[in-house]
Amino acid sequence: KFKYEPQKAMSEETAYLITDMLITATKNGVGGNLKVSGTEIGSKTGTSTYSSEAIKKYGVKSSASKDNWTAYYSPDYSIAIWYGYDQLMTKHYTTALSGASEKKKISTLLGNKIFKKNSKFKKPSNIITVDYELETIPLQSPSEFTPEDLIDSEKFKKGTEPAEVSNRFARLENPTNGKATS
Repeated sequence: KFKYEPQKAMSEETAYLITDMLITATKNGVGGNLKVSGTEIGSKTGTSTYSSEAIKKYGVKSSASKDNWTAYYSPDYSIAIWYGYDQLMTKHYTTALSGASEKKKISTLLGNKIFKKNSKFKKPSNIITVDYELETIPLQSPSEFTPEDLIDSEKFKKGTEPAEVSNRFARLENPTNGKATS
């Protein structure tokens, strides 16, 4: 039996927000692109490449990759997949594109057998979802005049959400002293 001393690496809220970002990336096909019915899955991919000297020596495509990996996790399990060759050879190598294609096949097969269906991460009570106005730095809350297409929402730890309301859009006062010519 392995004995260990647990050590807190980050707050529950930070872990949740990172997971939320990695779930969004997975849903959008940026990460591992693994889907299991109703289950939230976070993922992170990685690829390492060869030096230009090795590519030249073996006469392989410049897109040759040494390691193509993806780590997936749900509230219940985690899976890490590595795809590649231990040694670069002229006729046997992978690219990021071929690695991604093969990893998708492997992860779909494994993920649907390992990950439980309908499993969700528990949101900490002090994580809130707040609207903000796009293109504001620092982020600001939308005003009542902010156009709908410039409003988005995001999760924040309570107390870190935008504190100011944007004044970029406002109601125009009635014009005066106007002149017109025809």
